[in-house]
Amino acid sequence: MTDRSRQYYLRFLQWLVSGQILSLTPLYRLRNFLYRKCLGVGARCIILEHVSIRQLHYLKGTFSAGEDVIIQRGCVLDYSGGLEIGSGVAISEGCYILSHMHQIGPEARRIGKAEPRKTVIENGAWLGAHVTVLGGVRIGAGAVIGAGSVVTKNVEPNQIWAGNPAKFIRSIPKEVEQ
Repeated sequence: MTDRSRQYYLRFLQWLVSGQILSLTPLYRLRNFLYRKCLGVGARCIILEHVSIRQLHYLKGTFSAGEDVIIQRGCVLDYSGGLEIGSGVAISEGCYILSHMHQIGPEARRIGKAEPRKTVIENGAWLGAHVTVLGGVRIGAGAVIGAGSVVTKNVEPNQIWAGNPAKFIRSIPKEVEQ
């Protein structure tokens, strides 16, 4: 296979993976195999159906997910500005994770130019159902984000945040009894 044909093949696979086609594939093992090969998803990751992993066509961000990540149904992961998900992260149903923001445009059209902003979710973090993470945010290792929260700024490791906008609730000890 030539370099050029390999590029077309990889672009086609990325289109399948990032679009709705692969997210509707009922074959769990096939879907996760393609996610690993095309997007750099780590071993033992579980990405359920109806998950959309995509980017704006004119922004060229990167996507990576560590090992043992679980992403539940109905999530939208935007990697236009770069999205990095650490190992052991749990993302509950219906989460939106963005990696770009828009400028305010002129009066005739208020949505302005998109700006890439890398989003990072560090190892062991847990996002509750229907959390929205805005572009450029870093969620620290072991942090917990409450259901329905809108995360607009960085979250330190081992903290609980919740609300709209998300606010600090309390710290979590590094070792919690089982």
